[in-house]
Formats: sequence, structure tokens, C-alpha cells
Amino acid sequence: MRYCPKCLEEYQERVERCAECSEALVGEEMLSERAGFRRLPADEDTTNYVVVGPAEDPFEADAFVSAIDDLGIPVLARMRHSSPVDALTDARQKPWWEILVPQAEQKRAAQVLLARRQELKDAEVDAAQAAEEEELETER
Repeated sequence: MRYCPKCLEEYQERVERCAECSEALVGEEMLSERAGFRRLPADEDTTNYVVVGPAEDPFEADAFVSAIDDLGIPVLARMRHSSPVDALTDARQKPWWEILVPQAEQKRAAQVLLARRQELKDAEVDAAQAAEEEELETER
């Protein structure tokens, strides 16, 4: 199988480019090098997995998956399938990614996700302040 390195959509071997984002497809070995988006073992039972939270983009999903995985909690990032028409037909704004964990680990994973989300927000604020300070410095 081949996969899109951007949206992780799965394709048959004969396909060269992703139909969603036009990225060149890669094999499983290249995809597995991406931390956080590793495939679960084939024998992993995901029927008891529940959504622990959303992520707005692949980078945020990667950060959440890494934080949860660091605790040894099995985790899966799943891209929500949508189309360009969704924005026209559904007024609700949906997240692009869902983070899933076994139901038994939901509370612990939710706490980790909350902490990591706050860290990301704090980093964003710090980066904005640093950019403003740099801009002021260059104006002088």
C-alpha cells in the first residue's frame, strides 16, 4: 500500500498522487518514520477506542499523540474525512483530526491532552511576543 505523507490517506500501489492534497505518495516504511503517526499492530483491537479529543492540524495531532504515547498509552490519530462541500452543507466546524485511545485510558489521556494543548497555546503566545519584540527592535 502507499500513503499520503500529508493527510495519511491510504492508496493502492499503482496510484502516484493523493486525490485530496496532490502530494506524492510514499510507502509504509517512509510513513512509519513519522513519529506519532505509526500504525498500530495488526492484532491491536481498536473497537474499544474512544475519541479523547480533537486536533486542528497534523502538527497538533502529532504533538498530542507523542504526549500520550510517552505515557505508554496506546493512541491513534485519525483524520476525519470531509470534502470541500462540507463547509457549505454543514454549519458546524469540525476538527480535522481525532485522537483515540482505549476507553480504559480515556481520563488519563484527556488530562495529558489538556496539558499539552495548554503548552502549545503558551508557546504560541511566547512566539507572538518574541515576534513583536523583534519587530520593535528592528524599527529602532
